[in-house]
Formats: sequence, structure tokens, C-alpha cells
Amino acid sequence: MSVRALFSDPDPAGGRLTGAIRRVALAWTSPVSVLLSAAMWFLDSRDLIARYRTTAQVPPLGFDLRFSWQAAKAFLGGGHPYTDPNFNYPPSNLLFSWPLGLFRFGSLLRPILVAAIILMVLSVMMSAAAVGRRWWGLSAAIAVWLLNGGLPFPQVLILLNASILMAFALALFFLLVSRDHWVSGAVVLGISLCIKPLLLPVLVVFLLARRWWPLGISLGIPLGLNLVAFAVVPNVGQVWSRPGYLLSGAGAVFNPYNAAVKGVGAAHDWPVLLIIGLRIAAGAVALFVIWWAWHRLTSPTLRVITAGSAALLGAFLSGTLAEDHYMLMFVPLMMTVTARHSPLRFPLAWVGAAWIMYIWPLPVRWLGGNNVVAANSALEAIGMALVLITMATDLASRGRTVSFPHPRINPGSLEGH
Repeated sequence: MSVRALFSDPDPAGGRLTGAIRRVALAWTSPVSVLLSAAMWFLDSRDLIARYRTTAQVPPLGFDLRFSWQAAKAFLGGGHPYTDPNFNYPPSNLLFSWPLGLFRFGSLLRPILVAAIILMVLSVMMSAAAVGRRWWGLSAAIAVWLLNGGLPFPQVLILLNASILMAFALALFFLLVSRDHWVSGAVVLGISLCIKPLLLPVLVVFLLARRWWPLGISLGIPLGLNLVAFAVVPNVGQVWSRPGYLLSGAGAVFNPYNAAVKGVGAAHDWPVLLIIGLRIAAGAVALFVIWWAWHRLTSPTLRVITAGSAALLGAFLSGTLAEDHYMLMFVPLMMTVTARHSPLRFPLAWVGAAWIMYIWPLPVRWLGGNNVVAANSALEAIGMALVLITMATDLASRGRTVSFPHPRINPGSLEGH
């Protein structure tokens, strides 16, 4: 599998387009479009350099990275990595992050900041390629510009959280599967679960496609590496105290930072029964979207991206924890707006997507109280719910289009069977 083949457009001929967004997105052979793309990338480069310079001066730069660095130092020194309650990654994470402990913390910050910016840009490019757009085209350039103006991307740069790796891994997974490279995609997903099990809900794609061998690979990699880690990490038994922290939504103090219904409801003093009901409803709607996406979308690529993203939407809303930087996982879903027959074809879904990324936010007072952080989380939760409901409404109106029980991805297919 060559890099050129991976990033080449699977459907260069395109098809009849119904909206201005898709007409512009597909106009990559137009000289005007090429010039617009070049101009947009120039602006992106300028803005990203400015973002780097600004972020590099932020005092808490690398706030989350420090916990991984401290754990790596402890691991290399024969100490107990899980002594710090803020290190909540699986033991297998240390098999990848231990090189951090070889360096001074301050010397890591700027190189990792640069790497994080590059990874996010690559994630956008791969997402564009997965849905049939040119990786260097106008769609990707505009998406980078929008991301840089939102909240999740700047925040993950300040924290240097591992979520940036998860966003990259998810975009790469969708790109590989869109090219029918299921085993390679399974390896990428399995490695991501070793570092941070954020993408666990995406495994539903393997179940729907009945791809048992790739499913086994995705589960076997973290299982095997965690068994190795349990044998080599000192006092690794402390890891069993971490699930309670995560199941509680990181504690009451963290509620304003939590975009899950549980956190938003607690931060705004909603009745417990209302919170429970909304969590159940979010999970139910997500299940419907997953099922309908798989059986009603004509594009195999759209099925995978929509079903996998809906699983994440349901998990973040109905689960216990959804931080701002988790929203970066929805870049591939949002890129599908440029694809034909996208379930995000209605403007209401675009509003939800903008709120997920905290672009053009509502006034804080509209979201209850004066707590800006809690308002951020509430708006992201509303955005996720709006996208989920809009997709459910759109997909429910479509007839069943899959004529065989277990649809498979065909390389380069965006127009259906």
C-alpha cells in the first residue's frame, strides 16, 4: 500500500452535486479553486505559526503532558507510575510514552507543540481524502482554518493531551478503511487503545461489517501489550483505582469542564431523573443512527464514518466524561458535509457542528449562569445532541438501501454500489 494510493482521490469523476458546498469542494481542477486553496493554505500557515507562538508562551503549557512525563520518569527509575492520581492511562501507555522520561520536561514542550499542530493538520487532510476530497484542497484548508478558530484545537495544544494522537489515529483509521485496508486500520485502532482507550466505541464498525479478524486485532493488541505492561510496570495494581475516577466523570470539581450530559446537568443543577433520562435518550438515538447509517446510506465510506462517529457521540453524551478536546474526534464526521448524500446535509447540523467546536458560540447568559467554562461544555453538549438528532431525522426518512446483510467497504466508493 503506497502513500500515493492512500491519499489519491477514490472518485475523481465525482458526481452530480446538489449544494454550493459540494460544488466548491469538488472543483479541485478549476484554476480558480487551486488559487483559492493556495491562498487559504497561506492564511492557515500564517495563523498556525501565530497559534504556535501564542501557545508557546502560555504558562500552563503541557499541563496534561506533565502527568505522562512524570509517570515515564517513575517507570524508568523503577518507581510507581500510578502514584500520581492524575495519570489515568492504561499500563500499555507506558510502553509508548517511556521515552518522555529521558528528557527534561521543559525541553519537550515546544517540539511536541509543533508535532501536535502537524498531527491535527494531517488529521484534517486524511479526513478530506477519506470522503473523496483532495487532501490539499479547499475543503481541507477551510477545515483547518475553522478548527484553529474554535476551542478544542487550541485547548489540546495548551494541554498537550494525548487526544491529539487519538484524533490522528481516528482519521487514519477512517482513511484506511475507506480504501478497504481493514487490517491496517485495525492495527491503528488497536495501538490507539493502548495509549488512550478513547476510541473504544468505534469498534462497533467491525461488528456491523462482521470483520472478525480485524476486530480481534484491534482488541488483541491492547490486551497483549497490557499483559506485557503488567509484567514490567512497578506496582501496576494501582491502575485498578482509576476506573472509579473515570466513572465518576473525574469528580464534582470537574463538572464545569465536562460536556457529557452528566457533567452539564450537575454543573447546572438539573434534577437527577432528568439527567438519567437524557443520558438514556442520547444513547438510544445514537444506536438508531448507527443502525440506520449502516443500512440506509448508499456510500460504504459514509457508513463507516457516520456509524463510528455516532458511536462516539452517544458515548460522550450518555457516558460520564467528555472534555473539550474530545470534540476533535468529530473532524472526519464534519468533513462528510462535502460528500454526496451526507447525513449532515441540513444547515441545522452545521450549526450543531459549529457549537461542538465552539465556533460562533451563544452568549454565556443564554446557557445558564456566568461560568464561561460551564457554558463551553453546555454548548458542546447541545451541539453533539443537535448533530445526533439531525442525523437521526435525516436517516429515518431514507429507505433501506442495503440489499445484502453485511455491507463491505469497496475501495474508492463514495457513490454507493
